[in-house]
Amino acid sequence: MGITNSNVSYSGLVEKYIGTAYDTVKYVADNMTYVIAVGEIDGIEDIADDIAEAIVIVEAAVVRAEAAALAAEASEINGAASAATAAADAASAQAAAIQTGNDVVQTGQDASQTASDVVITNSNVIITNDNVTKTNADAAQTQADAIQTQTDVVTTGANADRAETAEANTEATWGEFDELYLGAHAVPPIVDNNGAPLQIGALYQDTASDPDLMKFWDGAVWKTAYATSDAVNHASLTGLSADDHSVGINAYLNNLRHGLIIGNPHGVTKSEVGLGNVNNTSDANKEISNATKIALDAKITEPVIPPVAGGLVLVSDATGEVTVWEERVSPTDLNNGLATKENNLGNPDVNGKVISSTAAGVRSWIKAASAWLDLEDTPNSYVGNAGRLVSVTGSEDSLELVDYSTALFIGTTPKASPVAGALWLNSNDGQIYTWYTSPIGGNSQWIKDNVGAI
Repeated sequence: MGITNSNVSYSGLVEKYIGTAYDTVKYVADNMTYVIAVGEIDGIEDIADDIAEAIVIVEAAVVRAEAAALAAEASEINGAASAATAAADAASAQAAAIQTGNDVVQTGQDASQTASDVVITNSNVIITNDNVTKTNADAAQTQADAIQTQTDVVTTGANADRAETAEANTEATWGEFDELYLGAHAVPPIVDNNGAPLQIGALYQDTASDPDLMKFWDGAVWKTAYATSDAVNHASLTGLSADDHSVGINAYLNNLRHGLIIGNPHGVTKSEVGLGNVNNTSDANKEISNATKIALDAKITEPVIPPVAGGLVLVSDATGEVTVWEERVSPTDLNNGLATKENNLGNPDVNGKVISSTAAGVRSWIKAASAWLDLEDTPNSYVGNAGRLVSVTGSEDSLELVDYSTALFIGTTPKASPVAGALWLNSNDGQIYTWYTSPIGGNSQWIKDNVGAI
């Protein structure tokens, strides 16, 4: 008949059960170390024996299964055998395989159940260990509580001891204080507050002499402990010893810049007060600043009343008008031969010209009005030079322009032979002088301005 599909199925089923049983047994065998470790638990020896027997049974089943598989292969090779024999062999092999598979399955189930029992037992052991650990922890906590209670008892005892010591110290301190400070008395005490002899250093307040006076016992007599409150004034630093604060403060101040400098106590320089550019010179030699010079220059354009006769000549404005103060109060020499008789000139009025013949020669008396007179026909070259100085050297046609920026002198000594119309400020007396050239005789000299000091 040959091998049928049923034979192949049965053979595959046998191989399947054999593989499953083998894997189960191998897993148990591979973990046998852990299983044996569990054997240390009480009563585990019986379980280990059962597991060993199960392993033997499983191994025997595996051998039988392998033999059945070989028999099946032999039946397949001997296909020429009779169908009845093959069928009988196949049926026998199938029955044996089924029985073997059932045995393997049962053995695997027994092994799994045994492993589960081992795991459960191990879990129970772990739980038991946890309970033991918890019990130990509770015992440790109880012991710690007992130790803490004992510590509290010791601390309470120590506190009680310290309290007793503090009480004793307080009583001793109070007793010492009571023996040394005797309070306020009008009569010096002869014993302490307990009636015992006075100790050195004892104090009492003497209310008879001064309510603020304290006295101490030196072993023989009562002495003043310290000065009365009104004997020392700390606010004013008086009544203290030589080493008081005022001495230290004064010594510190004396080390500063101004401390011992009598002439200039603070040691201030002119630069520190903003006068670094000021020269400390005498009044006679002081120079003037540009601002002072400008102010003096401005005074040139101001009328001087009354000015020196023939002195200051100004160009008043840009039109070229020239004004001059002219006054004659004394006779001036004239050249001989101009006139010899009074009647040759007629009879002038009081303010006119008078010619007379004298032993000294011919003289002319000129008396002009004391006022500013305009001089007409100023030379064209001077037009537009307002504020300039000019000097009259002869007639009005010979006016000479003078630049006062080069004709203004200041000092104690006048300049020799300056330009006509120059000004000199005498720094000794503050007077202004004009270099005047007479239009008649041509003589030049410094003429003092009679206004006075500026």
